[in-house]
Amino acid sequence: MKQFLTLLVFVSCSAYSEKCYEELASLSKNDRYEITKNTVVDTETHLEWARYVDGRTNKKCVGCGNKYTWKEALDRANSFKLNGKDDWRLPNIKELRSILELNCNNAAINYHAFPNTPNLDSWHWTSSPMFGPNVDKKAWATEFGQGASMPYDKKERYYIRLVRGGL
Repeated sequence: MKQFLTLLVFVSCSAYSEKCYEELASLSKNDRYEITKNTVVDTETHLEWARYVDGRTNKKCVGCGNKYTWKEALDRANSFKLNGKDDWRLPNIKELRSILELNCNNAAINYHAFPNTPNLDSWHWTSSPMFGPNVDKKAWATEFGQGASMPYDKKERYYIRLVRGGL
């Protein structure tokens, strides 16, 4: 029984570790980012990112971090202050996808720049509403496990990673 539990723990932990494919070119090398304790500046897009999703810190944690409806996410962004700056906002879909690391999965993000990013099936809101007949009901979200983006009902509760500056 003890051997079975040890094997189960090993398999469970290894199944959620970041996997990068060396044969695919990295999209976001470490030198692309200027990293401070709480922020990351992308030198290619000139966007400044909050290094951690809202409600998370540099400490490892499972299930921590704040989740919001889309409206709550927009409101939180308007009231957010970090490093004496108060012009943070929810990124649009293009901006949030710019930090995806598509040669990796189970953390499709540069984990050096953005540690402890919730990944597997953990969606992050963007400011981009869905166009078409559901414009008032859906907005785009991105997840950092596989790097997918999809429109979701604005009443769902997802993480947020805030940004300032512009493309």
